[in-house]
Amino acid sequence: MIGLLFAGCGKKEMTVGSAVKQTDITEFYYTVDESTNPPEFYRYRFHKENDQWIFHFEKREADHWPLTEADITEFCDVTLTDAERDEFFSYITNGKITRRSDMPLDSSGPYLFIYWNGDKGDYQVFEFEAYSQQKEFEAFCRSLIQ
Repeated sequence: MIGLLFAGCGKKEMTVGSAVKQTDITEFYYTVDESTNPPEFYRYRFHKENDQWIFHFEKREADHWPLTEADITEFCDVTLTDAERDEFFSYITNGKITRRSDMPLDSSGPYLFIYWNGDKGDYQVFEFEAYSQQKEFEAFCRSLIQ
């Protein structure tokens, strides 16, 4: 009986591609924000705008922390081709989405957030299916900046 009471209290996960369909995804963020000396900040953002997928890159550099928009040293916006959009989705498919926490972030990242129709502001924390996929995703993002 006690087991039944606590059965619903576990960490609920959803999988991109099955529980969350590609057509429901509206934004994806990959952010590194580190306060070391010198501090480091960069972000890869994918978002849908007028039925087109856009890749946005931003890098911030300075000798203080936190780094702000005034510290942006590099940025670009790229409208993705259909092939690039499909490649982006190939990296996040089968990734796991879990509930946001009120706990403060305790690392430099990367912080991964996904926004989708139906998330209701709760299920937005993303984790790649495998570390190798994350590394391939990073290389893909660097190639889009070129």
